[in-house]
Amino acid sequence: MIVSTLIENTSCDPRLCGEHGLSLFVESGTHRLLFDTGGSDLLIHNATAMGVDLASVDTVVISHGHADHGGGLRAFLELNHTAVVLIHKDAFEPHRSKHPDRWIDVGLDPGLKKHPQVMMTDDFHRMDDGMFLFSGVAGTRYLPSMNQNLYRGDGPLVPDEFRHEQNLVIRDRDAIVLFIGCAHTGVVNIMNHAADRYGIAPTHVIGGFHMSSRSSTVGESPDVIREVAAWLRQTESVFYTGHCTGETAYRIMKKKMGKQLQKISTGTTITIETERNR
Repeated sequence: MIVSTLIENTSCDPRLCGEHGLSLFVESGTHRLLFDTGGSDLLIHNATAMGVDLASVDTVVISHGHADHGGGLRAFLELNHTAVVLIHKDAFEPHRSKHPDRWIDVGLDPGLKKHPQVMMTDDFHRMDDGMFLFSGVAGTRYLPSMNQNLYRGDGPLVPDEFRHEQNLVIRDRDAIVLFIGCAHTGVVNIMNHAADRYGIAPTHVIGGFHMSSRSSTVGESPDVIREVAAWLRQTESVFYTGHCTGETAYRIMKKKMGKQLQKISTGTTITIETERNR
């Protein structure tokens, strides 16, 4: 399996631009899959520079209803007319971020809700024998504190419980890869849910841990970050993270987790060895 980072906050390649967001191009078996689309049409530029043919993508997964993960979808759909786009049924609700002096719309483009390529998902969606999506993660361990500024709703705004956040599991021979967008429901809770509900113990976990916020210099406390790192370290998974994890949290976690934790940037390519290609 090969995972190419098309969009992340930072860039490791001078040909490419980073932006606040996430987009991963996944090549696994016969599938060419896009996990999130970043925040804008920058996705198209970076994919072209990296030699990624977005027209070959057969499936798009939008992890949750925030624009930094689905803002590039319209540009993608203008060049790919065949891919199925899997979005949770609650993701198109209005989503807003609370700031000291204003509210900011952080939701998806509502004009895409009825696009013919868009398919709504629920708490579980099987894509094929080796791929499925799950949401509805419960649990309160290490929930991101920045969630308190995130709201949803058509009428009176209510705190977002992130029912719309879905996670992707791909099984490729002996590799089990868990893709998460922002882990608004908590990376520990997501992994526990995968284990308890589906018997999944991932060999690899890729995505953001939401320990920092674009709109605030305040992130999780160092003590909480260390506790999460200690919990992750006791698993047998290898973790690749970036985006909303933040540089400070990454450095703290790296000290505890060592080689078990790696950073992704725009331009990073991950090759996941499986029994088939060893």
